[in-house]
Amino acid sequence: MKNITIRFKLISATVIFAIILISIGVFTYFKLKEIQHIHKLSSSSVEIEQLGLKMRKAEKDFMLRSVTDNMYYQTKTSKYLSDFDNLLENVHSEIEILLNDDLIKEMRLQT
Repeated sequence: MKNITIRFKLISATVIFAIILISIGVFTYFKLKEIQHIHKLSSSSVEIEQLGLKMRKAEKDFMLRSVTDNMYYQTKTSKYLSDFDNLLENVHSEIEILLNDDLIKEMRLQT
């Protein structure tokens, strides 16, 4: 073992350093992908909250405007009800995306 040259020591140190550097890079890559995925899930929850607020606004507009409008009672249609229904469909699709996510299933966050 005493016959190890300086050249061999430098090459082996470089190879070990490269292996460590590559392993850190791979680990960082996968952790960044996981963080991006968690951020996407967080954005979905914020989107659901914003859609809920828009639904409340559509409900208030309906109660304020359509209930006193005679055309609503004749046609049984309202712009505000259709807006509410569209927003509700969007909320359901966002919730479905969250419920089908592997990370949420893995963490058992479903109710």
